[in-house]
This record gives sequence, structure tokens and C-alpha cells, in this order.
Amino acid sequence: MLEQEEYKKEGVDWTEIKFVDNQPLLDMFLGRPVGILTLLDEEVTFPKVSHCVLSISYNKEKVR
Repeated sequence: MLEQEEYKKEGVDWTEIKFVDNQPLLDMFLGRPVGILTLLDEEVTFPKVSHCVLSISYNKEKVR
């Protein structure tokens, strides 16, 4: 908020932008050991893996 105070002092016209915390989404994709990208990286090393296998693996890890 220090920058916003400077803007006010200097008369700079600005609008505050509210951001939603997307940490849960980032954790879903990047989390270790059960992030989607981690599981995808592991699953592609096996022949004939499908999206169903990836989904099963992800759900299995989330239950643990």
C-alpha cells in the first residue's frame, strides 16, 4: 500500500484492483507430490496411458 499512498501524494489517478487468491489452483497444478503436472510427468513415461489413468492417479493421491 505504500505505492498507493505515494500516488495520492503526487496526485496520480489510479484505480485499485482486487485480486482473488488463486493459491488452491496453483497447488492443484504445481503441488508436490500430487500436483497435476507432477502426475502427468510421471504418467507419460508409461506406454498407452490415457486421460482416465491420469484422473484415477490424481484422485487416488488426493485421497491419501
